[in-house]
Amino acid sequence: MAYTCDTKEYTETPLTSLLFDEKIADMVEKNGGTFPPKLFNCLYAAETFHLEQKRLERIMTGWETGLPPVSVKEQIGGKYQVLNGRHRLAATILKGVNTIPVTKE
Repeated sequence: MAYTCDTKEYTETPLTSLLFDEKIADMVEKNGGTFPPKLFNCLYAAETFHLEQKRLERIMTGWETGLPPVSVKEQIGGKYQVLNGRHRLAATILKGVNTIPVTKE
């Protein structure tokens, strides 16, 4: 997959380095994917946002043309919390990719 980027530098990061809120796992399952078992230990509950089906569908359609990296913030234990890009993260899992480009805040 090709990614586009603004002026920020980004790094290719394994999904196992990210923290996933339960809504991302639910969206993956709702769209016929399987949330990878190796990521279950990275789940947490978040009630501060919602994911939109139509937005995920647009991202899946634009996959080949490139998407911006997700924004993350390092947490205790060396894992990264996703600040922006949850739909892109769900799309990455649905596409079966094990890494995603991130910008670190």
